[in-house]
Amino acid sequence: MATKTQATAEVRKINRQHVTITIKGISPLQTHRFGEKARQQLYDSTILKKSRTGKKMERDPEDEYKEALYAFGDGKVGFPSIMVKKAMVNACRLTDIPMTDAKQMFFVWGPDHDLKDYVPVNHVEPELHEAIVPAAKGKGATLSYRALYPEEWEADIVIEHVPEVISVDSLVNLLNLAGFSVGIGCQRPERGGQYGRFEVVTDG
Repeated sequence: MATKTQATAEVRKINRQHVTITIKGISPLQTHRFGEKARQQLYDSTILKKSRTGKKMERDPEDEYKEALYAFGDGKVGFPSIMVKKAMVNACRLTDIPMTDAKQMFFVWGPDHDLKDYVPVNHVEPELHEAIVPAAKGKGATLSYRALYPEEWEADIVIEHVPEVISVDSLVNLLNLAGFSVGIGCQRPERGGQYGRFEVVTDG
């Protein structure tokens, strides 16, 4: 009785590379970290089952602004590197690259290996920004105090990729598309706003 000969599957060794790219804001950047006080309130209400009904809490805009900052390292401030990857993946809606594939094609990190989950913002200092946002449970509106970086903000990111899967030119083009149409942070184009837009200024 004849037997079928099965071909042996071969997988080539991957050529993992990193490219450092500088992006520059073309609109201001808003960030709003989920602060420790908000975490504690969430813990109290969901884990400890403490009720806040009828309690009015005094608010401190300056304190809420500081809570909204992504602070790390030696006084550095910026944003999580995952924000850029998510923007690039979502920009694939405007390309022929399936979003599910894009999630596995590249990874975005900060320039500091010890703090690579965060990207420092360069050249500008954040300032307090007051925003009107929907209140909880759709009951009217409330004020939110966030960190705002002026339009001239810059940041260095590191993209990890395999050139045989996606080229540097394609990554740069996708990054520019993400900066133009998706953005990062609060009130970005993806969410109907115009903040958090950027463009590539150097790569290599």
